Amino acid sequence: MIIFYFAPDIDECRTHTACQCDGCSCKNKWGGYECKCKGNRIYIKEQDACIERNGSRFGWFLTLVILAVVTASGIAGYIFYKYRLRSYMDSEIMAIMSQYMPLDNNQSNEAPTQSQPLRHGTTV
Repeated sequence: MIIFYFAPDIDECRTHTACQCDGCSCKNKWGGYECKCKGNRIYIKEQDACIERNGSRFGWFLTLVILAVVTASGIAGYIFYKYRLRSYMDSEIMAIMSQYMPLDNNQSNEAPTQSQPLRHGTTV
């Protein structure tokens, strides 16, 4: 024969051992309890406290400012790369390549003459 023994449920809400924070309401459950806070607040069981659900306005403002600074820095970095650094690197590459592959057709040791632009229908 098996005998089951059930311990009586302790009502923490009636004994005021749970949900002691301001603005808390307690609901007894079998084997425990549930606390709820009034308004737009949430209950933190470890601290037995109610806190605001929404973040502060200052927190949102600070987040938006940081996001704007990071975005502006990214755009400024891209513009710097695109126009200044890239043109500098291109000129350096051209200078290095011109040492190994001369860009003009003067292969002799003579002084280079001033080159004329090609006209349509003419050859060099």
